[in-house]
Amino acid sequence: MASEIKDKKQSDHKSSYREGLLFLPELLSPAGDYETAVGALNAGADAVYLGASAFSARAYAKNLDTEEIIEIIRYAHLFGKKIYLTSNILMRNSELKELLDITDRLYEAGLDGCIIQDLGVLSLFSERYPDMERHASTQMAILSSAGARMLKKYGVTRVVPGRELSLAEVKAIKAEGLQAECFIHGAMCYGYSGRCLMSSLAGGRSGNRGRCAGPCRQFYRCDGGDEGYIISMKDMCSVKAIPELIDAGVDSFKIEGRMKDAAYSAGVTSVYRHVIDDYIRTGRFILSKDDEYALKNLYIRSEVQEGYYFKHNGKDMISVDSPAYVKVPDELKSAVREKFLSGRLKTPVSAKIIVKKGEALTFELNAGTCTITKKGDVVDAASSKPTQDDVIREKICMTGATDYEITELLIDNDGESFVPMRALKKIRRNAFEELAESESFGKTNTRKITKDIGDGLSLIGTSSKRGKRKAALEPVYYAGVSDAGQLSEVINSGFIGAVIVPLDLLTDNGNLAEDIRQSGKSLYLRLPGIVRQKDLGRIRKKLNKAVEEYCPDGVYADSYDALALASEFFEKEKIHTDLHMYSFNSYSIRELLTEAAYYTIDVESNIRNIEEKSEPENAELIAYGHIPVMYSAGCVILTAKGGCNRNENRTFISDEKGHSFPVIPVHEYCYNVIYNCVPTSLHTVLDDVKEAGIAKVFRLEFTVESEEDTRRILKYYEDGARGDAPGCLKQYTNGHLFRGAM
Repeated sequence: MASEIKDKKQSDHKSSYREGLLFLPELLSPAGDYETAVGALNAGADAVYLGASAFSARAYAKNLDTEEIIEIIRYAHLFGKKIYLTSNILMRNSELKELLDITDRLYEAGLDGCIIQDLGVLSLFSERYPDMERHASTQMAILSSAGARMLKKYGVTRVVPGRELSLAEVKAIKAEGLQAECFIHGAMCYGYSGRCLMSSLAGGRSGNRGRCAGPCRQFYRCDGGDEGYIISMKDMCSVKAIPELIDAGVDSFKIEGRMKDAAYSAGVTSVYRHVIDDYIRTGRFILSKDDEYALKNLYIRSEVQEGYYFKHNGKDMISVDSPAYVKVPDELKSAVREKFLSGRLKTPVSAKIIVKKGEALTFELNAGTCTITKKGDVVDAASSKPTQDDVIREKICMTGATDYEITELLIDNDGESFVPMRALKKIRRNAFEELAESESFGKTNTRKITKDIGDGLSLIGTSSKRGKRKAALEPVYYAGVSDAGQLSEVINSGFIGAVIVPLDLLTDNGNLAEDIRQSGKSLYLRLPGIVRQKDLGRIRKKLNKAVEEYCPDGVYADSYDALALASEFFEKEKIHTDLHMYSFNSYSIRELLTEAAYYTIDVESNIRNIEEKSEPENAELIAYGHIPVMYSAGCVILTAKGGCNRNENRTFISDEKGHSFPVIPVHEYCYNVIYNCVPTSLHTVLDDVKEAGIAKVFRLEFTVESEEDTRRILKYYEDGARGDAPGCLKQYTNGHLFRGAM
């Protein structure tokens, strides 16, 4: 079985360059446990990505312990393959030491790279593991060359772009000198990855912590439209796009699915291996009927779609009728398991054994540039029947328990000697054990960590001297608005010191800037929540107009793409990062404050976590607002109401519990924002929050409120949140401030 597996799975796909093809893409497969990792490698994956313990975006996958990952690294490296660790969640201060402990061991064992979401973790890894690959996770929501360029200073070599990007947009990121790791198969979120707070705020399970409860897979009713699973994406199957992706220079083809089993990962990997290799070899797209059957039946929802590479959105991308997976046929699963999960790959080696009386038994192994020579006891002359070559060959070639296969054996036997079977077994075993140590650990275990972990985490515990700082902090109030009616109420409110206005609202209504100036309030721009490559030109044009004509006091950026644009027009002292620029730990905050003067406290931390990491003089806290829980390239109105209607500026989707979520289409840039069903409001705990001294700026964010509700909320906060709350605050949440997200 072993040789059959080797012939089928270890075909040298890197030896068949078609004329004009300048590179070979990597096939990157998922693994949630040890068996799945081995199966994916057996099936032809060039690399496997996997998670350690709970430090990955699939906390409910089995994941692997450190020793299992070290063994997988060893196994992968025998065949020139790579292992990437997913560290793609947001990390708290209290978790960083354990993360570094684990990563230190894996780094020294030869880990090839890490896929990272948290900016603080990225900065720590760039300092601690400078020669290890660092990939920006899709959770970092990099959607343009501008955002990608920002990450190069951290030694990022590869970006996993948002799955919503077109192939042209992916090419723009590559033009920055970065590799592109693009999803080609598997489940898709309705929202932009890394920007979704729906599971967190609706159910306490954070997607940014690897614990998404899948709210987009639930049943919803659209106000005035259809009902069904209207925000549940069909699974991606981009197999027919492989030729164009290869020709475009995509560096790594990524299969989603660390929560799925070994048969899925191995089976899907083998299909894409065939398609990639056939196109590289022949220049033609070839998909056999057996492979097509496998793709359509291995853990796929009832229908599939090709993804966003060649379209922006569409109802045909949504599984409106059912979000469930089809049952995997038993015979298909059995066939995959038999083919790829019943054995291990074998590395071919050559060997030589010398059997001569009066001399030591000598056995030599050759694997690439590595040669192992072992000597045994002195060989005796045969008293009756000498040991024959066929007996020697049988015993020496018994390599079933190893990762090697002797494909060439030279026997130098004088024909007069006798060698006990136990001597042949012993010398074979000793040689292969030394070869394994030399080939894997001897070759890759050359990196050593010399820095103490405590030195790397010096910020923890030093970010705050609360007693002195909170007495000096009297928060000021800023207000964000979404329309001119809300702005009018904010301008008339005496306690608001600054107004945050969407860039497009300001540039389309130039008189608003003068109204704000006359009120004596500061004016801040807010860049779009989604900034894609296709939009960079017009956003720059509007920014230039706003800066030249309205002289804003600063700007708010809510993504790395937006932050990069902000830095082109504003000095650091005028830049504020918003809530999706996550400040989960002291190192994230440190890095944000190298680019901006203020950061927004993340909405998933509790007050204790905030106090541990906060830099209050530079911090802003959202005291009121409907939090945006999802940004999506999909369009609810298009899906549920039969077509895009640029005149409709709001709708609602309601879940089966009756919770109604406002949906705002941003027509200018063609994305939807889904807001939480109730506002986050700290009016009942305002004095406690002030006493904690965690932020200099308190923000009120007005998004879906009417003018009347805006006026009432402003008045209530101006009065110090005393007395009876207005009716519009009868339903609210404190968010995670006193509990924290899982």
